[in-house]
Formats: sequence, C-alpha cells, structure tokens
Amino acid sequence: MPGPGGLMAGVLAVLFALAAVAPGAAQEGDTATVEVRVWQDVGNELDIYVSARPAGGSWRTLGTIPLPLDDGTSSSGRFQYGDISLDVPLLGRADPATVEVRVWQDVGDSSSIFISARPAEGDWRILGTIPLPLDDGVSSSGRFRYGNISLDVPVPRRPVSTLAGSAGSLGSSDGQGDGARFGAHAVFSQHRPWALGLAAAPDGSVVVADYYNDAIRRVGPDGTVTTIAAGRGDRDGEAEDARFYHPRGVAVDGRGTIYVADERNHRIRAITADGVVSTVAGTGRWEYVDGPAEEAGIINPRGVALGPLGDLYIIEATRIRRLSPAGQVSTFAGGERNGYQDGWRENAEFFSLQAIAIDDDGNIFVIDINDRGGLEEYSAVRLIDTTGTVQTVLRSDGLNSGGSLGYPAGIAPAGDGGVYLSNTGLHQIVRLTRAGDLEAVAGTGEKGWLDGTRGEARFNLPGPLALSSDGVLFVADQATTVVRAVELARGGLPAGAVPLATYEGPPRAVGVTVTALPQLDTFNSDGFALSPDGYLIGPGSFLNDVRRLAPDGTVTVLAGDGERGFLDGPAEEARFSNPSYVAVDADGNVYVLDGGNEAIRRIAPDGHVTTVLDWLPTGLFSITGLAVDANGNLLIGDESNGVWRLEDGQLSIAARVQPGWLSAIDVDASGRLHYAAGRSFPVTIGSISEVGSVTVLVEAGPGHYGGAFSGWLRDIAVASDGTVYAVDLDYQRVMSISPDGDVAIVVDIQSFPGVTRFDPHAVLVTLEGDLLVSEFNRIWRVTLP
Repeated sequence: MPGPGGLMAGVLAVLFALAAVAPGAAQEGDTATVEVRVWQDVGNELDIYVSARPAGGSWRTLGTIPLPLDDGTSSSGRFQYGDISLDVPLLGRADPATVEVRVWQDVGDSSSIFISARPAEGDWRILGTIPLPLDDGVSSSGRFRYGNISLDVPVPRRPVSTLAGSAGSLGSSDGQGDGARFGAHAVFSQHRPWALGLAAAPDGSVVVADYYNDAIRRVGPDGTVTTIAAGRGDRDGEAEDARFYHPRGVAVDGRGTIYVADERNHRIRAITADGVVSTVAGTGRWEYVDGPAEEAGIINPRGVALGPLGDLYIIEATRIRRLSPAGQVSTFAGGERNGYQDGWRENAEFFSLQAIAIDDDGNIFVIDINDRGGLEEYSAVRLIDTTGTVQTVLRSDGLNSGGSLGYPAGIAPAGDGGVYLSNTGLHQIVRLTRAGDLEAVAGTGEKGWLDGTRGEARFNLPGPLALSSDGVLFVADQATTVVRAVELARGGLPAGAVPLATYEGPPRAVGVTVTALPQLDTFNSDGFALSPDGYLIGPGSFLNDVRRLAPDGTVTVLAGDGERGFLDGPAEEARFSNPSYVAVDADGNVYVLDGGNEAIRRIAPDGHVTTVLDWLPTGLFSITGLAVDANGNLLIGDESNGVWRLEDGQLSIAARVQPGWLSAIDVDASGRLHYAAGRSFPVTIGSISEVGSVTVLVEAGPGHYGGAFSGWLRDIAVASDGTVYAVDLDYQRVMSISPDGDVAIVVDIQSFPGVTRFDPHAVLVTLEGDLLVSEFNRIWRVTLP
C-alpha cells in the first residue's frame, strides 16, 4: 500500500454509503460511525495505545488497548506500523461494527503518527493513509496525549432493521431515520398497541397514523419522515390546514389515496395524492346509522382495510361496516352487543375488534379481543370468508391462563391463506397458518429493541403491521415508538428457524392447604382485620354494624344497633351507615370507615363508639383501606392522593405513590408501610419508610401482556418475613411476592375442587402465620408450607 508521506491531512471517512433504495431490495449494507482514539506516551513515544467507541458512546466500551508497532514496515523502511481489528458494539444492533485500523509511526520522528483504516478484510488502498496529529487532548495524569478520528464503517443490512424513529424517544419531529420522533404520552402509549397505525403505499413508503400527535405521517424508503397533516380538530381541506382527532388506522389504495379511521371524530377521512383532505363517511356524531356516506353514523372507527373490489371495510368495537364505491355504508358483520359467536356474518358477534386485514381473494381477517380482565380474557383471529361465514381460525386464552397469544394488535395477509400477527405481549412477530398453527417469524420474545437476524432481533410490544408489495413487513414497535422493517425470506422460513415465544406464567407455591373457616352467622369479611386476641373484626356493610368472629365460628355484634344512622355512644346504641373498612391497633381500638356518613369512627375495647374524623379528605370511593402505624396513628389509603395519616386529630399526607393509583395498604410488624398500586399500569407493590421514601418490590405490566397481575389488586397483607400477599380480584387468585421480588400463585380457582368461581376480596396474616382469604360470604384458611 502507499506510504504515509505526502498525503493530504483531513478527516478520515470510509466512503461506503450506498444510494438509497427501498427496504427489501438488494443492498450491501449501511454505515455506522465509529470513533477511534490513538494515545502516545509523552515520555516514550514508541508506546502507543488505541481506544474505540460507537459515536457519542463511552470510551470504556472497549477499554484502552496497547498496540505494538511490530506488524511491519513501509517499503521505504521509513515507517513502522501495527494493525488492530476492533469490534465496536452498536446501540440497537445485535452485530458490532468491525473496523481494521493501522497506525504508522515515522522511525526517524516518533512523534509523527499516521493512520489507515478499512472495513473488515477490505482494501487498504480505498482510503489511503493520512496524518493524525495527537493534539486533541492529554490524559488526566498528563502522561499521554491523543488524537481522535471518526470513521463511517460499513455494516451489513440486517433482516430486521429500524426504519424510522429513535427508540424510547417521544415527539412529533420529522427527519431521517433516528432523527424522527413518533408518539406521546409514554405512560399510556406503552399499553395501547395501536398508537401508530401503518399502511404500505404503492410508492414504497409507509403511511403512519400517529395517534397521540393527531397526525398522518409518511416514512420514505430511505427512512425520511414527513408530516402530511397534523393538528387536533375536525377540519377538511388542504392537508396543511386539515385537522384530525386521534387517527387510529390507515389504508392506501393503488392511486395513493390514504383512508383514515379518525377515531374521536367518528369519521372516515381521505387524503388524495395531491394533499386534499375530505370526509368520505360519518357525520361526526356518536351514532350508528347505515345509509348514504354523508348521512351514515360511525362510532369510534378503529381500523380500515380495502377489499379487492374497492370496498372500504371499517371496524368499530363490535361491528364491521362496509363503505361501497357507490358511497353507501352498511353493516357487514357483527352487532351492537359484545359477544362471541361464529356463523353467518349478520348473526355473528365480536367482543372488541382491534385490527383488520383483507387478502387478495377478499377474505377478511380480524383480531377480536376480550379485554375486560379476569379469566374470561381471550385473543382470537377470526375470518369472514367470501361466502360471508364467520369462523375462528385461532382462539387463545389470556397469557396468564396459559394462552399462546398476548393481545395481538397487528395483522397482515401472508398471501397463502395465512396471516402475519404481532404477538404483542410476547414481543414477537408470528405467522398464523390457515390450519391455525403459529410459526415465529421474527423476535426472540424477550422485550427490547435490537436489530439483527430474525432470530436475534428484539421487539417491545409490537403493534400494527403493513406488508409491502416487495415482501417487507413493517412493524410499529409501540413501546419504543419506532417503525421497524422485517425482510421476509422468499419461499418462507425453514420450520423452526425462529423459536416460538411462550409464557408459562408465575410458578405455583407448593405444599399449600385450604380449609373453610367456621362461621355460624353473617359476617362480612370484605375489609376485615385481626384483633390482638385473635378475633376477626368485620364491617357489617348492609347490616350497619361491626361484627366479631371468634375462632370457633361464633359471630357477635361488636357495635351498632343495626339501624342506619350517625350516633356515638355505647356499643348497643351506636349507629353506622354502611361501614366498609376496619383496622385494629395494638390496644384493641377498632377504627371503622363509616362510608354512608363519610367519617372515621373508633370503637374502644369497652365498646364505646366515638367519631375521630367527621369528614373524609377525598371522595368516599377513593378510600382503599385502613391501617395503623407503629405509633398507633391511623393510616388512610387514598387511590389518587396516596396515604393520609391521622395523628392527634390532624390529617397530613404520609406518602405519595407514583406511578399508579393506590389500591391497598398494610403495615408490617416493624411498622413499615406497604402498598399496592394496582388500578393502572404498571402495577407496583412496594414499601414506604417513615420519611416517605418509596421502595418498589415488584413492577409489572398488564396481565394480558404477560404481567403477573391484572389491573385490580384488591388487598395486601405482609408476613413477618417480609413476604407480601396480594389479592388479584380479576385473575381470582392470591399471589405472594418475596422480599427479593419473586412472584408466585398461592391459591386460585384450581385450589378449590368443585368450586366454579373464586372471588377473593381481602387477605390477612394470622398470628400463626397462616393466611385468611375472604370472599363475600366465606373465609378460607390457607396454611402455608
């Protein structure tokens, strides 16, 4: 190769960038920027070191590597050199950028350094050799000086790549590749896997319905993002003046016209190729009306798809509507009621339609979800064939019940009678065959963001899909708010090429026994507590009293005469109105949330009733429980404000919990407050110190995405060893969370042979270390191993 002398100084750049072509076309690769630093010992100029990092990354990525200049000399003998190959990890890619670097030193002038570089096993002559002044800085010790250089290193294009957007960065800015931004409202969009609707356009671009930005965007073949129309409102006209309100789904016809399901405006909009926006169906009112498009009522359209004859199919929650080329809107399938029924399309029922796709033969595929929580959750792919018959291709129970589908949110025809699905909760792209079998297409099933081969790529709640005419499957990767491209192999993938992701669910505790607690009279155990002498105290909500349950099953009235009212005094004369929670302090005082009177009452050990707070700091229905701290102060759980402390008659905030809404509280034997925030996602369970610092024990996403919990944790109890027991009402089970955050099922419906439903409402830990788990009309003793 040529020697270093006489070459122009400048910034070294590996000029391998290729002309932009459509994703999926034959390409050799892209480039990634790598930064190299050459160090020289000031006291011994023959002592050379090399560092490298991805652009803007940390120099600690590879460390600092000694480079002996003993690999050879130039033909003139003037220069000696050393070679090194650097594999630099790149953000979001499974494979590194590999660059080979040669550092030259003038034998006669050891301060004179030159550098050459090439892609792995490339040709040194492509770039030549340039001088590298070591004048960019010195080490903190002053011993070494260094010079930096930036290299654009070729990297092969991977079958799964990120087309546009920056992983984890929200916004609405246009730009190329990772310079663009999508999405907003991070807390919500991570759990709404339709926040970016997709459709492939005939020009090779991808149209994006950017739901939370109220925008329609376009991603070009080179990853350049432009905004077609944006802004919240309800206005037709030129694209720059038009307004949308949460556009959710898009479709593009052969002329480039974009059809938009404008969800909150209850309209179907069209954007022509020359940028004119018009309403093609819907009055903008919440109404269900068939008829001429301009008179038809459409309710919260969720998605659109074009049929082979030019019909536009629209999904609402439980109906599929059809807009004909002649401008007539009709109900194609489904009805007003949530349900699940196959058969003739007009008699069929759907529970909650999420996505729609139509193949070239006119077969219509939809994703139908029961997302109401509990054991009834399911995900189904249903087909309306060309005869108008609705049939289920695959129905899966929720992930927490052993299902194979995790709330899929994207669907695209595979061209062979099957469909591609985004298996959202399992973070994988799959193919569903016409026979109902699932095959993995891309993604390890491990949550994350990583480009690479189909077997090493990672997704994070993948959502809507769109398939281009040249075989590229575009994916809206929801939690990272990026658009990904999956290049599909011609002829399909070999069987088992990518392992199918599965979810086994939480483990079950072993050695647990369950027995019914004797109960000789009515005792409401919803919101019960344990007294120091081992009696159960429960609020008689509809009996307007507070009751005590003895170990032998005897039930007695602790206070209240059974008449609704608001009266302090002796136990037999006092009156309550729908008491709902109780807590007991170490002295045996019983605190009662008197719901109908919106007050806190106290029952002394002698039965005398007094009012300690005659108003509530928040609405009655925001109260989620009572507890007593180590100092004998009453704690009041408030789902939206956190935990209140009642001390000497004064209320103050003891702790706030973020994120999530507080759903239960308890205090352990040491006096530490524990909480569950379980009425929103992510579900969190943790503890709060006396000074208000929060320690999160476990955090989980929605159960239908494979999280351990539903959205309704009704109660918690803390054992002496720090284990937290949580009542999951929707999933009808009691869970344990160890101090290390390990989650297991303690009891569920399988623990009760012959029982058709298990509705746990409250839990507490007995003095012996057992659990008492209450349903509305019975209590179970759960003996732990």
